[in-house]
Amino acid sequence: QPLERLPNRRIVAAILDSVARHQHVFGNDYTVLYLKAAPHQEAAILFDSGQALAVLDRPLFEVFVAHIAACFRNVNLVESLRRAQREIERQRSFLRAVIDADPHCIYVKNQHGRIMLANQCLARSFGLTPEQMVGRTPANLMADPEWARVLFDDDLAILTQTRDRIEREVKFVDPEGQTRWIYTLKAPIKNEAGEVEQVIGVNTDITERKQAEEALFEAKERAQITLHSIGDAVITTDARGVVDYLNPVAEALTGWTTAEARGRSLREVFRIVNEQTRQPAPDPVGQCLQEGQIVGLANHSVLVHRDGLEYDIDDSAAPIRGRDGQVLGAVLVFHDVTETRRLTRQLAHDATHDALTGLINRPEFERRLERALTSARLYGARHALCYLDLDQFKVVNDTAGHAAGDELLKQINTILSGMFRERDTLARIGGDEFGLLLDNCPLDRAQVIAQTVVSNIRDYRFHWEGRGYQIGVSIGLVPITAETRDTTQLLTQADVACYIAKETGRNRVHLYQQEDSETTLRHSEILGAAGLRDALEQDRFRLHYQPIVPLNAPDQRPVRYEALLRVACQDGLGETSELVLPAAFIPAAERYGLMGAIDRWVIETAFREYAAGVGQTGARIAINLSGNSLGDESLLGFIEARCAAYAFSPEWVCFEITETTAIQNLRRTVELMAALKQRGSQLALDDFGSGLSSFRYLKTLPVDYLKIDGGFVKDMMENANDSALVAAINQMSHTLGIQTIAEYVHSQAIAERLRELGVDYAQGYFFGRPAPWGEASCE
Repeated sequence: QPLERLPNRRIVAAILDSVARHQHVFGNDYTVLYLKAAPHQEAAILFDSGQALAVLDRPLFEVFVAHIAACFRNVNLVESLRRAQREIERQRSFLRAVIDADPHCIYVKNQHGRIMLANQCLARSFGLTPEQMVGRTPANLMADPEWARVLFDDDLAILTQTRDRIEREVKFVDPEGQTRWIYTLKAPIKNEAGEVEQVIGVNTDITERKQAEEALFEAKERAQITLHSIGDAVITTDARGVVDYLNPVAEALTGWTTAEARGRSLREVFRIVNEQTRQPAPDPVGQCLQEGQIVGLANHSVLVHRDGLEYDIDDSAAPIRGRDGQVLGAVLVFHDVTETRRLTRQLAHDATHDALTGLINRPEFERRLERALTSARLYGARHALCYLDLDQFKVVNDTAGHAAGDELLKQINTILSGMFRERDTLARIGGDEFGLLLDNCPLDRAQVIAQTVVSNIRDYRFHWEGRGYQIGVSIGLVPITAETRDTTQLLTQADVACYIAKETGRNRVHLYQQEDSETTLRHSEILGAAGLRDALEQDRFRLHYQPIVPLNAPDQRPVRYEALLRVACQDGLGETSELVLPAAFIPAAERYGLMGAIDRWVIETAFREYAAGVGQTGARIAINLSGNSLGDESLLGFIEARCAAYAFSPEWVCFEITETTAIQNLRRTVELMAALKQRGSQLALDDFGSGLSSFRYLKTLPVDYLKIDGGFVKDMMENANDSALVAAINQMSHTLGIQTIAEYVHSQAIAERLRELGVDYAQGYFFGRPAPWGEASCE
């Protein structure tokens, strides 16, 4: 169109101002079209998206171009700002991703203590989103207002620059009701002028650490209380064996306190010696640290107290290891066994010694005879055995009483003990019978010694309650040579010789000689006098029953009756007279191998009488088995046959086996016991305490009851040692799950004392004397 029709300069200027003012140029596409309307005259037409806006002549076009250039400079500036804004957003997204990935709780607060920024970890701990955390304060988040106030004061201290840095452990309850702990660290965010504008905080969840610390504290506390409470002494050392701790018991036994002992060598604090050699004992801790394993203390070790006191101890040392298995130190545990060892020594002594006189007892004497026989066979040694039987002892016992008889035996022991060499053995082998083993002693010398004994006893006069008694002794002397067969033969020969000495005038010595007609005659007389085989054949044995009662039952009704054997003697006319007690014939029966037959008679008779009425009370019976029967492999079949014959249940009987008998043939005893127990019978270990070597066998023997030897029980009210032994045996038995029966209970005082000690059952004259069944069941 003609130029004159196009807008004039004023109109174009207004358009350009509008374009500049509204920055339409930023969003529109402009096109400039050059035209030649006339020679030397150029014009430019400005188009906006194809819409012609204006025709510009050259001067106007230059103005337009200058204006457009200014606009584009502004456009570049704005574009730079936009790029910067996008970079800021990218950095902000990156920062958000970083803090959200951080396992610690991160937040930023403004000057009013309100949260401006929170990461996912923090928001999650309160059950919120990061967006929901914005604007909140501790008062909105903490269940405990006191903690909320403390945290707000921390923020204020940072904002006011009172504190540059604050660290604190905070306990709170999370939305799930769980108690948690956090470690919080706060620091200021400052502007260019150094003014604090915001607070940044980092929280670390230390709940697991706190729980571990608490568990460790509780474990240490429990360990500390345990170490202070237990009866054992405990010492701990480092890897060099240097002491770092003693519990109170260890302090008492060593005489050192922990403060005094810490840093010292264990050997200085824990001084141990061998009780026999008195030499220093091996150090268990040193060995433990060297070998890296548990080490026990050497036997017979004694701890020397700082003040010189001594304690028998048992101990063990164990290494303390770290997580890597390296030995960090050792713990030594020990306890005072002085009383236990004293009791053990006492029990061991009592096992081999007579309780009344303190002399060697019969089992130990027979063991020493065995050793003498062995030396005679192997080395040709010659020994001598004297069998001593006191004359007139029965007179003293019957007229002055048992106390006088006991005192007489003690005084006889005093007289005899000083007459022999230390290598010789004097033993009490019966009520008023003594055995004397003269070691490496020629026969002529033995005869002189024996005659001296007779003379000394004859010259002695026993006084009791103003009355004097003349005592004598008859001695049977037997040489011990390589030809002597065994101890049974030896004792039989000595018994025969002693019997001859008595029968030929008493107060004399008789030497046993095999070819002597008198010896042969007297030997035959002894065997005939015993008459045990005849008694079996003529059915002159009798059973008497003694009740066994429970000490803690209200009515103390007998639960068991022990079958006790008697034998009826015959007078010259063949009529039965008095009943003889087992002590008078059991030794002979054992010597001559009759106990197996006697045991079978007892079993059959007891089963028969039980079936005929003994069992009507509901009580069971107890039957003793001898050592001969324990070795009889056909005994079990005999018992089963008798059970069938009398409709007798094996559950109705308790078999009693003496302690010494049980351990003489332990394997066979265990086999027989197991077989009897399998069939339902109960088992009791009789006369426990008379030979205490069986202590170590108790776990092996499947017994239900342990009968405490009456020798301890009958004097326990007057003898503190006997009472202590009864208590110890009872406690040990209960520890092993074995019930106890006390024998020889002859008074109410003893019964009450046994009840106090916790003994389960009792048997003795206080509850009932042995009697035929009809009489025993009515007592």
